[in-house]
Amino acid sequence: MARNPLPSKKCSRIKNNGDPCGLYAIQGGSVCHKHGGSAPQVKKKAAERIAEAADDAAALLVQFMEDPKNDVKVRTQIAQDLLNRAGYNSRQAVDLTVSKFDEAVANGEFLIDLGESDANEIAALEVLAEPEHKVQLRKRRTQR
Repeated sequence: MARNPLPSKKCSRIKNNGDPCGLYAIQGGSVCHKHGGSAPQVKKKAAERIAEAADDAAALLVQFMEDPKNDVKVRTQIAQDLLNRAGYNSRQAVDLTVSKFDEAVANGEFLIDLGESDANEIAALEVLAEPEHKVQLRKRRTQR
């Protein structure tokens, strides 16, 4: 099993005067940002160590979960934690937005381009079973 790179530790480098650096190493690394911790290859290796540690931790959790000696409640909590970390959350936020068009369709409000229709065709159109509140609203609009 790999060592856990996550605890904060001091930089492993020595300053020019012979003293230890004293700054904290980057997460998953052994050196601080002043001694090469900002280099892309160092960041990449540190990320690999962190991912490896996460895999090891997940494997250990699976062992605990499968151990019949552990209480069922603990095993259930471990299973839930593993599912949450894998992205299978029991609660997920859903962002719904309704466009003006969808809102108009839902309310039964349609805009129809009649083009160059004559007045007789327009007069022949009628609204079937229009809700009473819409009739009242239209009356108020025409009274203004």
